[in-house]
Amino acid sequence: MATPDRLGKYEITEVLGQGAMGVVFKGFDPGIGRVVAIKTIRRELIEADGAAGRMLARFRNEARAAGRLAHPGIVAVYDYGEDAAVAYIAMEYVEGNSLREYFTRGTRFAERDVVSIMCQLLEALAHAHERRVWHRDIKPANLIVMMNGRVKVADFGIARIEASELTQTGAVMGSPGYMAPEQYAAASIDHRADLFAAGVVFYHLLTGTRPFIGTTEQIAYAICHTEALQPSRADPGKGWERYDPVVARALAKRPDDRYQTAEAFRAAILEVHAGPAAPTVSEETIISEILRPAAALDPSSPSRPGVPPRAAAAPAAHPRPARAWGWGIAVAAAVVAVVAWQAFSRKEAPPAPPPAPVAAAPVAPSPPVRPQPDQEVVFWESVRNSTNRAELEAYLAKYPDGAFAALARARIDALAAAEAKAKAAAAAPPAPERRAAEKAAPVDPPKPAAQPVKPQAGQEALFWESVRNSSNPAELKAYLAKYPEGEFAPLARARLDALAAADQQRTAAVKAAPAAAAARYPGRWKAVMTCEPFEEFGAWNSEVSLVVKDDAFTIERGVREQPGYFILRGTPDADGWLRMTGNGVSSVAKFRGQTYYAEFHGRFEGDHYQGSGGLGRRKCAVSISRAGAS
Repeated sequence: MATPDRLGKYEITEVLGQGAMGVVFKGFDPGIGRVVAIKTIRRELIEADGAAGRMLARFRNEARAAGRLAHPGIVAVYDYGEDAAVAYIAMEYVEGNSLREYFTRGTRFAERDVVSIMCQLLEALAHAHERRVWHRDIKPANLIVMMNGRVKVADFGIARIEASELTQTGAVMGSPGYMAPEQYAAASIDHRADLFAAGVVFYHLLTGTRPFIGTTEQIAYAICHTEALQPSRADPGKGWERYDPVVARALAKRPDDRYQTAEAFRAAILEVHAGPAAPTVSEETIISEILRPAAALDPSSPSRPGVPPRAAAAPAAHPRPARAWGWGIAVAAAVVAVVAWQAFSRKEAPPAPPPAPVAAAPVAPSPPVRPQPDQEVVFWESVRNSTNRAELEAYLAKYPDGAFAALARARIDALAAAEAKAKAAAAAPPAPERRAAEKAAPVDPPKPAAQPVKPQAGQEALFWESVRNSSNPAELKAYLAKYPEGEFAPLARARLDALAAADQQRTAAVKAAPAAAAARYPGRWKAVMTCEPFEEFGAWNSEVSLVVKDDAFTIERGVREQPGYFILRGTPDADGWLRMTGNGVSSVAKFRGQTYYAEFHGRFEGDHYQGSGGLGRRKCAVSISRAGAS
């Protein structure tokens, strides 16, 4: 497409960016003397391709959605028009950089700037939601930080206008990693999907990493089925514990469990911040040069690279042919649904990491070589429950000063102690009663062969990845129940056998110990348990019943077999490491009466023990101290 001199009443001054479907120009409105950005779509591609024809409807929808909004935090749309060659939207010309550019550079935001950006974003969303417009594609690429520190929301290209029939239930639209669970399910959505995406942005601003990472399928599974690592654990030592409950509610799987309005989300942030929000991002944080010249929006897609920087200075000599994009309801369609908007992006940098230099823009000095935070978290999550010391040592070799290095070393020490104890137990002859029990133990009858389950592509692998390092036999049994002849079934059975053998070794070691040996933990002890908010229950902190007999610790609460009951048991090893395991009966409304597995790990330091773990899905910590100790 040759660069025109005019589009409608607008004089064209330069090209800002281009793609397969159209070009973004910088223009001038001579009538009122205003600079504008003009986003175009090529008509011959629309007319030649029925699938792309839906793009024109979506293009008009962008003008309609943004045109009914008037807020300083939203890129303004001035005009919509068509001529023989293109359809176009004239919109506000914004000088600044998308939030994605800041993340690509590795910018870490101070709490002041995090709160400022979030409050500006949520104020803009509140305005749109009041007018029954849902954005549905909130992400860093669509948030522009201007040179004056103000933030603008761009690209209402897939916005939902209430009463509009443009988007039907069953179409997956949005960007992977930022879509709410209901968007992945292609279900009916409302404004709360925007609040979920805003929660993802909030998490990224706080920690410097995204809460959901991996392949497209892994991200989809994580968003729909797993809880994100708390900000305080993803970026420890920064005081983000205060924001953990706010983020957890924003990222709730069910829309009813999230904040119900943008104002409520903003108020929760300000309450924790304990002060007013700064009206602008601080001057020292703002990137001084324009990395992507003045485009009004950045409807990019992580699934497809943009135009190389050298091509952005002038129109392409040979336009790329039109491509038809289908709309599916599978997770993969979540990527396809936003690809067509690539046509209107400005000069596109390759996906991060690593950042690539942009033509005509100064190259930022290279920061010290340091592993990306999300890569380290992924590595740690893959090995943190491992019983293989080599895997933990591999983590330490790559991240010797990493955020989880201390935990990795502690885990290695615990495994070494357990191995030494197991060897000692194996060397001792089994007690007579143990031999008798082994002879008397009935052999489990063979179970009838289960019908093989044919999993959908990728689902079995995702399930296995979520349980393969688990020390909870119930999770491994759940995998085998669903995939009895699955690809990883032999590994699951081997893992179950290893866990059972480890339990037997611990039992044998306790029984083999001399009965007359002096107790290492005599006297009276007390235990206090602290749990995070979960479902309808708030944070909980209470002293629980503790019994210590022959160095075996038992924590119990509630009435047996009744909701709210749980029991934990464990015996410290020679180095003071204590692993307490047990089960409980859930009192949470949607799980009420169901049995869950509980486990805590920690170590005694003198007269004090601090263990972490969980009661089922609820994350908790337990503190044990000698009665009377401070």
